[in-house]
Amino acid sequence: MSNINEVERILVIGSIPGLGWVLALSILVLPYKLIVILCGLHQEILDELPPV
Repeated sequence: MSNINEVERILVIGSIPGLGWVLALSILVLPYKLIVILCGLHQEILDELPPV
């Protein structure tokens, strides 16, 4: 299994409020250069995530 600092992209499924939301926010603040792909049912909720 790879470490988080060894990957280039991360797909977070269910990135709306709940565990997926917290996971997405936690990944976005990491110091690593990652491409984070978020999936969720409500685009307006995904739009609330801070841009990086």
